[in-house]
This record gives sequence, structure tokens and C-alpha cells, in this order.
Amino acid sequence: MRLVRFRHGDRIATGAVQPGSGSIQTLAGTIFEDPRPNGEDVPLDDVMLQAPVLPSKLVSVGKNYVAHAAEFGMDVPEVPLLFSSRRQR
Repeated sequence: MRLVRFRHGDRIATGAVQPGSGSIQTLAGTIFEDPRPNGEDVPLDDVMLQAPVLPSKLVSVGKNYVAHAAEFGMDVPEVPLLFSSRRQR
């Protein structure tokens, strides 16, 4: 079974791709919380697959290559410059 997150029309939902059927069986809840079939099937060709999960925060490395550091008039730092941001809802 392949669990997916997808956009169908104006909604984003989770589902299970049904092997050989070309359809997704939509799930109530999320992939992690109460993923039980709700009885709706959606044709796989009618959806746009999305990232399987949305991160709550991102950790990034800044000025980690010469061209990027040069944009700021700096050298590449000896120690990685880490920064994070939270996803806004």
C-alpha cells in the first residue's frame, strides 16, 4: 500500500493508492492519525500529488558556498551558519 497526500479540486486529502486500479481510496484523518478508509475513491489521474507531510520547521545553512557569501560581501564562514524558521499556519 502506498499512502499519499494529494490535491483534488480545492481540497487536500490523504489516501491509499489502490494497486492496479488507478485510483486513490481517501482516508479519514491523516496518514499518522486515524488513517481509515472513508469510502470515497478518486481517480489517480485527477489528482496532483503533494509532499507527504508538511514540516513544522526548517533548518537551513546560510552562506555555505562562495557565490552566496559573495552576494553579502563575505567569505564562506569557517563554521556553518545555521538558522531555522517555523511554518506559518
